[in-house]
Amino acid sequence: MTVAYAEMQGFPIGKWKGGYFDGRRQLKVAWLEAAALLNALENTSWPYSDGPNSCTPSEATIRPFPGCQQRGSGSLASYEYALVDVLYTTRGPRWINNQKVTEDINHFAKACPVRPEGKLFWNDGTAVTNNVILRENGLQYDITFNDLTSMPSAVTDYCGYANSNTVTSLTLGRSFAPETLLYVGPKVTAVYSWGHLPRYNVKYSFHYWPYGHNKVFRPGVGYEYIYNGTGETKSRVYLCPLTWMGF
Repeated sequence: MTVAYAEMQGFPIGKWKGGYFDGRRQLKVAWLEAAALLNALENTSWPYSDGPNSCTPSEATIRPFPGCQQRGSGSLASYEYALVDVLYTTRGPRWINNQKVTEDINHFAKACPVRPEGKLFWNDGTAVTNNVILRENGLQYDITFNDLTSMPSAVTDYCGYANSNTVTSLTLGRSFAPETLLYVGPKVTAVYSWGHLPRYNVKYSFHYWPYGHNKVFRPGVGYEYIYNGTGETKSRVYLCPLTWMGF
């Protein structure tokens, strides 16, 4: 649906500050089409050349157009025109490939018991006989897609899987080698669009481990794959099944 509207005199207004861009538009639209206009603007970017196309709408206010008289005698107000005040900003999700995307890198840690296997010793040369705790410190990589029209099946289908391919982040400039990202689960929030339609904010969380999630620590050696059997008939044990991952 195409909605007819007009930019008001004196607008738009754009402002750069601290590496961020904020913009403001005032639009005149028929009163009964104000919600449709918001729905049309929701997944768009700043249309003027003074700001980046990664600047997206963040807030809107609808009010009667100045000078318009209330029409009708019903219990709900009605006017001929509405004035829609729309704020845009780069503070928040970035507009990439027609998607609102946020990426974060944080820290995670886990503790793993390790059998010494005759490879670990105390300072005096005595062999360590009890299990020791190996503390592994890695990174948690989160990517969030905002305002999706449906919830992807990957949200629930691939928990516990690792990446079979190199994965490149969309905003952070990082690439993750195969088997180094473990999908540990999602966070899904159901919201509404500006046009009153259901939307989903979906965050995928991954644990990044540079040695690979299918390798196990071997005392005296480091991280290695483990196998079923020996010799020519041996096959790798996949502690985490693999799947292609991409954004």
